[in-house]
Amino acid sequence: MGAFKLTEQQMNDTFSSMLYQGESLYCGVYCVYKMTDFFTRVGTSNNFPGFAALTDSGRFLGARAQSMLYFIGDMQTVAMPLSTAKKVKTKKSVFGQSVIEITFPGSKNDVTIKFMAASKVYGASFPNQQENLENMLSMLSRYE
Repeated sequence: MGAFKLTEQQMNDTFSSMLYQGESLYCGVYCVYKMTDFFTRVGTSNNFPGFAALTDSGRFLGARAQSMLYFIGDMQTVAMPLSTAKKVKTKKSVFGQSVIEITFPGSKNDVTIKFMAASKVYGASFPNQQENLENMLSMLSRYE
């Protein structure tokens, strides 16, 4: 994945292998993930670019770069049914981006996925970002 070539098509390609037979993406957005795990430290970069999507069957799909050098290496991916979410929270940041936090039950501890998405992505090709983000927020509001 090229640093200067992030596109909606690359996002769709990333998620295509995660879809079930007959399932399709309902809405997908470019986003920035905020690390929420135990190893998050002050003074280090805890924000990583990636993609988030919801499927027409009610699943959350996520893909995030493993480092700030996101053009090197593969994306880490996750797929979870929204029906299992313990908590879904959406809000606007001070700068107008949507902040989305979804908590799923884990085998030992709950797993929280937190990301921010803006309605426009500058310097990249995401022509449907605003519409997809609005659809995502609408669908997630059913789980809040």
